Amino acid sequence: MWKIEWSKEAQKQLEKLDPQIKKKILKYLRETLKEWSDPRQRAEKLVEDKAGWWRFRVGDYRLIFEIEDHILIILIIKVGHRKEIYED
Repeated sequence: MWKIEWSKEAQKQLEKLDPQIKKKILKYLRETLKEWSDPRQRAEKLVEDKAGWWRFRVGDYRLIFEIEDHILIILIIKVGHRKEIYED
């Protein structure tokens, strides 16, 4: 079973979101986590300067994360609106 961990930055970004959006994101993670044998089935691989990272799409919001196979952890790195999430 996969475990979700949040970076400090991602946790802060999640807390700043509208409560309805936050609830939707957490529900998505909770419900789909039950079904995953491999999170790559529901994610898209990022490229170029974000190679090695993956993303989930939840409506207009994105969750950027890393997969740590050896310990079955999904580390959420960033959370934000699709217009802003890829900016550095």
